[in-house]
Order: sequence, then C-alpha cells, then structure tokens
Amino acid sequence: MNWYSDPIHQRLALLLFFLLAFGVRCGTSIAEEGTAQATQTRTAAASSAISPKVERLIKRVEDDDPQVRTEAIVELGSLGEKSLPAARLLVGQLAQTKNRITVGTTTSSTAYFAVGALRLIGTPGGPALLAGLKHENDEVRQKSAELLGQLGYEPAVDLLIERLGDANRTVAGAASSALNSIGQPAFDRLLKVLVDGLKIPAPA
Repeated sequence: MNWYSDPIHQRLALLLFFLLAFGVRCGTSIAEEGTAQATQTRTAAASSAISPKVERLIKRVEDDDPQVRTEAIVELGSLGEKSLPAARLLVGQLAQTKNRITVGTTTSSTAYFAVGALRLIGTPGGPALLAGLKHENDEVRQKSAELLGQLGYEPAVDLLIERLGDANRTVAGAASSALNSIGQPAFDRLLKVLVDGLKIPAPA
C-alpha cells in the first residue's frame, strides 16, 4: 500500500495543504466551552417556543407543491431567529437544487431560498447545519459547510475538518473555505490535528 492510499495520510496531506495555503498563527485558543454552552442553551430555549405562525409555515414547507414550500421558506426567513424550530427542516431543503421557483422578483431553486432563510436565522441555526454536514446528500453537506463558514460558527470546526476528507471534492472544498472563514480558531485546531497526527513536537 502506498503512503497516499492510507486514509489517515490523505487527511494529513489535506490538512497540511490547508495550513500552507492559508497560513497558521499560533497562540489563540478555539471558542471557550462556556460560550458554546451558552449558545446551545439559547438555541434550546428558542426551539421549545414555536409560535402558531411558525408552526403553520412548517406544515407548508412539508407540502407537496414546491411553490407552496418555497414561499413558506421565504416567509420563515423573514422571521429570523423566530424560525429556529424550522432550521432542520430548512437544511433538508438544501437538496432541492434542480427546480426553479419564482417568489417576488426572484427566480431560483428552493435550495437558494433555503440558504437565505438559514442565513437570516443566523448562528442559533448552527446545530441544524452541523447535522447537515453529516447528511447523505452532497448538496446538503456542501451548502451546510458554506453557511457555517459564513456564520463563523466555531463549534463546527471539528466536523469541518472531518469533511476535508469527504468523498465529494466540492464538499471538501466548501469545508476548507469554511475553515478559512472561521479563521484563527480553525487554524489552531488544524495545527493541533496535524501535530498529533504526525506526532511531532508542537512549536514553542
């Protein structure tokens, strides 16, 4: 078996490429555990309170008619964080890339409108996007990675590192870009993974 056929070595090579391409500065730790826990607490609290309007819109997102679904998605996005209970359902709609729906003056895929809605929900929707990174659909994984990078969602760093080894190279590229967008916390974690994998001493 040659060196690069080993999955572990493939992952290390990808990490090394990432570090060389974007540069690494040491010294800043990744997000503190308390910050992540606070975000999770706020997310859980918001998830437990579903307004009647959001509940009705969620049912419309499950409709068989793509026009009805997409219009509901746009309306959920207009509600921002109040639509958090719909976040996982919206992540599932990231797979709908082939259709063309007109809402207002915009014509695009349902996935395009779902991306916009998730962006408006913001970082509280991060856990739903983390689940999207593990989805069986390539488009869902790719768009979840892109959104996590745009949101600068630090708790995603470890899963994004795993996605660097995704069998779909577009997904792997999206994960790399997302890590770059997250910045220093991602660089620090990548360096640790690389050092631990190669078993070389960390820089002083």
